[in-house]
Amino acid sequence: MCDKILNKSSGSFLWVRLILQEFENVWTEEAMDQFLSEVPEGLNDLYLKMVNSIEMKKSMMPLAKSILTWVVTACRPLTLDELRCAVKLDLNQTLQNLAKAVPSICGQLVFIDQSDRIHIIHETAREFLRAKNAYSELSFEKKQSHTHIGSSLLRYLSAVPIKSDERPSHLREKLPRFASRTNSMPHDTSLVDYACKFFSEHIHSCSLREDDLMGEISTFLKGNSVLSWIEYIAGCNDLSNITKSGMNLRIYLGRRAKYVPPTDPSFHIIEDWVTDLIRVAAKFRTQLLAHPNSIYTLIPPLCPPDPIISKTFTKSSHLAVKGLPAGTWDDCLSRIDFAHDRITAVGHGEKYFAIGFSTGKILLYDSSFLRLLITLPTFERVKSLKFSHDDQ
Repeated sequence: MCDKILNKSSGSFLWVRLILQEFENVWTEEAMDQFLSEVPEGLNDLYLKMVNSIEMKKSMMPLAKSILTWVVTACRPLTLDELRCAVKLDLNQTLQNLAKAVPSICGQLVFIDQSDRIHIIHETAREFLRAKNAYSELSFEKKQSHTHIGSSLLRYLSAVPIKSDERPSHLREKLPRFASRTNSMPHDTSLVDYACKFFSEHIHSCSLREDDLMGEISTFLKGNSVLSWIEYIAGCNDLSNITKSGMNLRIYLGRRAKYVPPTDPSFHIIEDWVTDLIRVAAKFRTQLLAHPNSIYTLIPPLCPPDPIISKTFTKSSHLAVKGLPAGTWDDCLSRIDFAHDRITAVGHGEKYFAIGFSTGKILLYDSSFLRLLITLPTFERVKSLKFSHDDQ
């Protein structure tokens, strides 16, 4: 039997693994021979056989589609609790006993690791489900799946309270009502961490022809939910997610611009918030990391009067600040003084920047936090600094 399996595997360890897993439910040598004679040789044909097996359970198809869409498209492996919440958002159905339900619904296309996180069986399976010529109800287009998940996460963040007990009482608002499936959205916070950290990554990769998504981004940014999101990210002690989200939204707007009229109000709301997210994370880094809930009443009135964060939230603050310069943000995010050193070179990458001195010293900083990471001594004047594409 081992020789038969190896001969048919064409050297694919994954194919052998999948066949051996199928053999766990086969108890006679004759049944093994019959199964082996029927199983396809190539991985894609084997995946198609798995998909066809799932599609035979018509009542399970919506669940299978939802699970596979999230597992394949997610930016990191989801936990069982996160997946349960995600399926609830899609179908308004609550999965029970996910450790047994997920393998039963999706077969061998997914597996659960020891940390209770769900993975696609292999990268080739991910590519198979995203293939444009896949003739299956379970297949999906990459950009559309990112659009769907990005939209779901935005509605989720707008509807589910994030650390509501820490909000000032005058900022606690009733949950907004959304159409259809979002009306019955549960207050399950299992997906909050993933939604806060990765919603903008899905927007970055979404379809640009979807008009509804821009409105949902605008709705999220106009309400108090955006402050709750900033508070949550600051509470994780890493403001780079705020900066990264601003950059992702900027890229989305740049590509989306040709599909919307120049007077579109949602476009301008998002455009204004892109600037504010990057500036607030840089200007108020120390305050946000020390007191994340300062974003509600302390930071907005300390911003210049023209930015959208100031216009939207200063009125709800009990703090009045006089003497602020008129207008919007200036060009200076931060200032670093080197009183006794002469700077001779500056270079930057995606995440870091470096400063070189005439004494031969090089200082490396984290560009998100403006934090000194390391001092590199050299033995001669620094003339130029350059980073590779991967910040090396």
